[in-house]
Amino acid sequence: MTDVEELLRDTLADSRRKLDPPPGIYETVAERARGRRRRRSTIAAASMAVVAVAVAGSVAGVRASGGHAPATGHPSTPVQPTPVQPTPVRPTTTGVPQGTLSVPVYFGSGQAAGIALAGRSNTNGSVPTDVRNDLYVLTRNPSRIVLLFAWTASIEATGTGPSGAPSGIAVGDSGAVWAWSHDTGEVRAYEATTLSPLGTFQTQLRINSGAVVDGDLFLATDDGLFHEDPASDAVTPSAPTTAVEGVTGSVYSIAADPAQHRVLIVADNVIEAVDARTGAVTVGAATGLTKMSVAVVNDQVWAGGFASGDVPRLVRLDTDTLRVVSSFSPKDISPGAILWPGASVLWVGNGGLLDCVDSMTGATLEQWPAMQGPVVSARTAAYGVSDGNVYVLSGLAGGCEG
Repeated sequence: MTDVEELLRDTLADSRRKLDPPPGIYETVAERARGRRRRRSTIAAASMAVVAVAVAGSVAGVRASGGHAPATGHPSTPVQPTPVQPTPVRPTTTGVPQGTLSVPVYFGSGQAAGIALAGRSNTNGSVPTDVRNDLYVLTRNPSRIVLLFAWTASIEATGTGPSGAPSGIAVGDSGAVWAWSHDTGEVRAYEATTLSPLGTFQTQLRINSGAVVDGDLFLATDDGLFHEDPASDAVTPSAPTTAVEGVTGSVYSIAADPAQHRVLIVADNVIEAVDARTGAVTVGAATGLTKMSVAVVNDQVWAGGFASGDVPRLVRLDTDTLRVVSSFSPKDISPGAILWPGASVLWVGNGGLLDCVDSMTGATLEQWPAMQGPVVSARTAAYGVSDGNVYVLSGLAGGCEG
């Protein structure tokens, strides 16, 4: 027998090294838990016993794990699945119906950077059979544009998106879809039903947003408002690099107003209207808001933004003069409002919730968890973007028809 084997035998046979806890350990621990004091010697003995139990537990753990010691530190916690719905930041409004979000819509690889919704008629020959909604998704990483049949969320066509960081998409009434990147200024046009490329344009502009009116693409940029060459035909897209005279400085937000054949813009925190046919500019009154967005629904013009104090965050404007005719207090919408137009309602992102708002009265019809946006909707259908996903806003109720 070697010296090592003899030492090992003596160690295992030594009663002082046994791992069995001494008698009375559990009673002692119970007594300590009830807060009774013990003499210093008793505490020391109990501490030694606890160490022995801990060692025994470690050995048992090694045996239970097949001979491998478990990791030290805190016990492992099962990974919880990521919730489908963003969590509201502020309390919901009493009495207002609460909508839900669906499982994210599948559109292939990438993260959603923008969405657009368009209705078109299916035909049998030349006879319209029904109306369908087409959902367009612009993605980053990779840059793609995807066409989905909105009712079934089935992918019908895809195309290559603009270079750089794709940031926006717009659908016109001339059979074209436009997509652009904020950083590179590249703009691409596609045929609406197949996403076949119609043109790629290098504008050298920093594009903030865009809208289509009368088949003409308007771009809100850091250097003003630009649109397609007025001399170009309505079928073939042209480079949207013609500056609109009378609009200077940075243009942050833009909204289409097809009924009035104009676009509404936010330039230097002032709302202006630009006639799509003549280029005439109507300057509205200041609202006291910053970071404004503007939307037109049912011929009603709305503006929202951020402010402090008692300045209203959401206002309705006179259609002709663009002056404020009604407003909503900060306690209703705080700290600010971001607007998106629906087919029949106004979508307002504010304070951790998404509100479906009556476009005539400003009343909140229904609420959902917060959306980063944009939000688009048609009759009985609504979609929103958040964290790179596209969600269906389920449970339209309370007069919120999309």
